[in-house]
Amino acid sequence: MSTYQVATKNLGIVNAETFMDSVSNNSAYYVFAAKHGLNSSDVIPSPADSTTTLTQAYSDMIFGKKITDTNLSIMIKRYNWESNVVFDMYEDSDSDLKNKKYYVLVEEGELYKVYKCLFNNNGGPSIVEPSGTDTDILEIPIDGYIWKYMYSFDLFNALRFVTDTHIPVVEDLAVTQAAVPGSIDVVKINYGGAGYNNYTVGSFRNASDLSIGQDSRQYGLDESASLIDNYYKNCLMKITSGNAIGEYRTIIDYKIEQGRRIVTLDNVFSEVISTTDTYEIYPRVYFTEVSGNVTSQCIARAIVGGTSNTITRIEVLNPGEGYRAAKAELRPDQSVGLDSNFLAELTPIMPPQGGHGSDVKSELGGNHVGISISFIGDNSPLTVRGTADYSTIGIIKDPLYANVRIYIDSTETAGQFTKFEDAYKFKQIKLAGSVNFNSSNTIIFSTDPDTVRSLRSGDEILIKSESQRFKSKVDTIIDPTTFTIQDQPTLDQSNGSLYLVQSQYFGQIKDIQLDYLDLTNVNVKEFNDSDYILGGTSFAYSKLDSTVNDYLLINNRAGDSFSGFNQLTKLYGDFTSQTVFQLDETVTQTPVTENSSTGKVYNFENNVEVNKDVIYLSNVTSDFLTVSEGGTGEIVGNTSSFVSQYKYNGDLIPDSGEILYLENVNPINRSTTRSETIKLILRF
Repeated sequence: MSTYQVATKNLGIVNAETFMDSVSNNSAYYVFAAKHGLNSSDVIPSPADSTTTLTQAYSDMIFGKKITDTNLSIMIKRYNWESNVVFDMYEDSDSDLKNKKYYVLVEEGELYKVYKCLFNNNGGPSIVEPSGTDTDILEIPIDGYIWKYMYSFDLFNALRFVTDTHIPVVEDLAVTQAAVPGSIDVVKINYGGAGYNNYTVGSFRNASDLSIGQDSRQYGLDESASLIDNYYKNCLMKITSGNAIGEYRTIIDYKIEQGRRIVTLDNVFSEVISTTDTYEIYPRVYFTEVSGNVTSQCIARAIVGGTSNTITRIEVLNPGEGYRAAKAELRPDQSVGLDSNFLAELTPIMPPQGGHGSDVKSELGGNHVGISISFIGDNSPLTVRGTADYSTIGIIKDPLYANVRIYIDSTETAGQFTKFEDAYKFKQIKLAGSVNFNSSNTIIFSTDPDTVRSLRSGDEILIKSESQRFKSKVDTIIDPTTFTIQDQPTLDQSNGSLYLVQSQYFGQIKDIQLDYLDLTNVNVKEFNDSDYILGGTSFAYSKLDSTVNDYLLINNRAGDSFSGFNQLTKLYGDFTSQTVFQLDETVTQTPVTENSSTGKVYNFENNVEVNKDVIYLSNVTSDFLTVSEGGTGEIVGNTSSFVSQYKYNGDLIPDSGEILYLENVNPINRSTTRSETIKLILRF
């Protein structure tokens, strides 16, 4: 692999957006809590990225909660505005910009505002806090800083996502719509030069200085102006008082006639100029587009100062539009007598594609994703009643559920499901016409050419008659009414209905009853209660019956659309000793041997649910046999014993899915009256 390469910041931003899109549309992600019973420590070990660590994490899992759109935000690093601090400025050529403080967070009561620094007054400290939400750039004369308001967020978003190190990104539509592609808002002075004497300020003395010779483009300057012809050529005259205040025009000629100092402008002023109105004349900055389509010229002037008449500041009067790359220069007339060794050097700062504020995530380096999720008190199935702790937080993608029951609508059921076949979720679109085929080949004949025109190779199809069904994929389109499929039909059909389907593996059927199916290895990606269920080999199908209050059960409790999981083993039975187990102790099934099942006590309850005691275990090895399963059911600890009658294992298939993230923390104590908000920052 070549060493002459770079992964741009855009790759991280795209990956962050892709992750968020995957959470929203494609996969099931859960934040989980794990590993209970550790003591607080000043030294928190970093989890290793190894197979052993990931395997142990499954054993340590306690509960998890599904991540939804509302739990996510693109994040950027946090830089608070502070007085007398030098902030970095945005520069299009700065390859290390992502590591610099070129934007700030300002807190105004319960509102939080973010501003991008377009100019830092050549490395001076910021004295005045930026404020306001105007979409125009904000210039602060006191400290010379130029800021661009980017967006705001409220206290609600602050509480959910803000950390000591990161803040959320929230698009401001007004800022986005006001962005100007290819505008030049700042011109950096690389070298101020010397000898730029071609500037002056003054006022119009009398009416004869206005519209000289009835030419409204000609004006007479006062006595402070130079007596050298062409001295102010290529400079800008800006009106600083009167009706035309703020207007500016380019000087195309300057001459001395009978002692009068006369400028000729490229265009007339829009408003009437009066005597005593004041003006300023400074060198104009000229811009040359290197490669682009300029639709509006950038106009700026160079402010001169100091004993050497150096360029101290570039004031952009009109940022223009459509520049991709530009050069900036001053064009003083030869009469000014500048030394070629002391010519100023200027660099226009080009905005991001689309202009400042057009894409906040990209402009401010939004390659982090914030996840904010709350574990709420006694919120089953995420927790068990009582208190305990956890010291690891993780993220798991697309785990499989183990013990799921779904209720189906018998009026929407066709055919007979079979045990141990795979089940698929699917949506169906009926196509025009009917189809004919037989079991001796894979050729399908359609009565309507629109049917075949709707198909492509690889499309999944379902063919139905009154009593039979068959599912396959399109192989080859032969002609407008004929195509082949990939699988040999198992039936003959002369008038079948054809459906285009979108299917996804859902799980394996363990048991079948009239109104429900029991499944394992259940894939919950894109779960929707309006889905149909299709048998992979029987081709029986049915619709989930969402009219049933608890149409989805996980380990015999309400499944709530797979919004969370409880990975503890739950054992019902009775304590047979005078004492109960201690939290976090290891318990063992009798008879005790080196191969006996063991587990770690997370919690226990007395006399709940049909007058039974309940214990909850993590880190379970092997499989505890209960009385109902033909075992002794006896479990012993250091000083206590328990006989288990029946059990529910953890919701998830161990080692299914992918663990993407692990973080060790000092133990967090749970409580039935308290919630914990977990904030994670993922960098891409």
